[in-house]
Amino acid sequence: MARIAEIKEEFDIACTAIEELDQALAVESKRIKGSAFDEQRDLNAAEIKRRKSISGTRMELAKAMTELGQNSIDELERSDDIDSLIKEIKAINQQLTDDLDELRIMVEYSEKAARVADGLAKVVATVIKYG
Repeated sequence: MARIAEIKEEFDIACTAIEELDQALAVESKRIKGSAFDEQRDLNAAEIKRRKSISGTRMELAKAMTELGQNSIDELERSDDIDSLIKEIKAINQQLTDDLDELRIMVEYSEKAARVADGLAKVVATVIKYG
């Protein structure tokens, strides 16, 4: 069975290819529109047809990316080291839970400090007012 690193590498290669093609198509579509704009004219029938074709191809690329992601997830579920990945995720999740608990405590202290500072400001304002 494949290991996670191998699955990721294959996914990254495929994603890069899809993204590069999508970017090239976007550039071509913008070039067609920009050319007509520069010439101060509407798109002609061939340009409209080409841009529609590009749009359709880009939608197919988006679908391919979704399928690639799903296939990669399926492969990951069958990978040799999925158990170690699950353990790592659980450990990270626990650490995040601990961090969140600490942040909640810090918020409580900050709120108390803000109340104290507000009270001191009122006392100082009163002292200044009555001299």
